[in-house]
Amino acid sequence: MHYFEATELAARIVGVDPEAPEFDEDEVEEKIYDKFEVSMESFQKIAEALLKFTPPVQTAITETWVQGYIHDQCFITKQAVAP
Repeated sequence: MHYFEATELAARIVGVDPEAPEFDEDEVEEKIYDKFEVSMESFQKIAEALLKFTPPVQTAITETWVQGYIHDQCFITKQAVAP
């Protein structure tokens, strides 16, 4: 998981719109700490570890199997898995 994907995931969790013009990564980091008492680096590691507990789905275009976090029917992040 890339840092920007972890930041988007964290933003969605704490109710910050990562697509807003005034988006501030520092605000997300503060809110993730206030909510879970973890740094963004720790949040990213936890999110990566939890990916394997998301349900596998087959992608529509490439028909590969992946697991990931989804928002509005689009992947925030995903990783390939064996079918």
